[in-house]
Amino acid sequence: MKLKDGTLKKISHYILDCIKASEPEIQYIALKELQTILVDYPLLLQQNEYSLFCRHIDPIYVKLEKLSILVHIATDDNIHLILNEFIEVVKYKNGTLTKKAMEVLVDCCIQLPSSADKIILTISEFLEDAEPRTFEIVIPSITVSIQFFPKTI
Repeated sequence: MKLKDGTLKKISHYILDCIKASEPEIQYIALKELQTILVDYPLLLQQNEYSLFCRHIDPIYVKLEKLSILVHIATDDNIHLILNEFIEVVKYKNGTLTKKAMEVLVDCCIQLPSSADKIILTISEFLEDAEPRTFEIVIPSITVSIQFFPKTI
């Protein structure tokens, strides 16, 4: 069953309100529900990508969910915004977030082959000022990317 545009707009408005809530538990539940909805309606948040960007005050489990959702809303038009968000996430120097960011970047690379060059370049830029722990996270991502796009690198 397809929903009308007006209904989708209302749904996205209420979900965004819950995501912006101050309580992380409410944010987490809204993000989980949003993932389910985005399977059928991937363009639901096409103008609201910023609401899914990680904030410094978000707990780790909310940040991980936000990163997971970014792959669902990634398009060739907004991939530069999403790549900038991943660059910011990697700056947190949190191993769990960096690993999740790399996994999602590889998923974006597979989902958007036309943007694979930009994504792989972003992944390889992480190696320039990487710590040894970051190498362990980034190298597998580059390996998977090369398997899908061998002529890119």
